[in-house]
Amino acid sequence: MTAKKTKTEEPFTENPDGSVTVHLRSERILDGEARKEIVLREPTAGDFVDADNGQRSQAQQEIFILSNLAELTPDAIRELPMKDYGRLQLALGFMSG
Repeated sequence: MTAKKTKTEEPFTENPDGSVTVHLRSERILDGEARKEIVLREPTAGDFVDADNGQRSQAQQEIFILSNLAELTPDAIRELPMKDYGRLQLALGFMSG
């Protein structure tokens, strides 16, 4: 028996101001607020410099950047299921490329 794939919406949408709206697979409570999407503002070079303090691992740097861009706590980002976190990673890669 094979798993049936269902059509999913795009993981994120680019906004006119350079931000990206990441569409979560289902509603999540993040920092006490129910959300179906996370908006990431457009990153600056300074966001990446600030994340690299010489003490954070690469994964910690990514969570630091995502939490700043989304205006969420790092714990809120850490609590996301990997499929939703992967959507944030795709959006960050898109904005950084």
